Amino acid sequence: MAHRIIEVGLGAAVALFAERFASGRSAVMRLDGRTRPQAGLPQGSPLSPILLAIYMSTAPQADGMFNYVDDFGIIATGRDHAQAKRSLQTQWERLNE
Repeated sequence: MAHRIIEVGLGAAVALFAERFASGRSAVMRLDGRTRPQAGLPQGSPLSPILLAIYMSTAPQADGMFNYVDDFGIIATGRDHAQAKRSLQTQWERLNE
């Protein structure tokens, strides 16, 4: 998070504040029965949508990715479940680069 804040020109003080605000928080993602911890921001905080917008502003975009305020999603289609799953996995990996 801090490097993205600095990339958009908000400075080290804002980056440090955001790191402290987000530290020690987590969420869990479950996909195909596997659980993976993820960093998270508190829902309901007025800072969360702002920090997410800053973070996502430099994220790669691809077909099927969308966001609105503090939500984002990935839509994947395919001729069958396996193809849609591969497409979703590729988009997820690209987002996490």
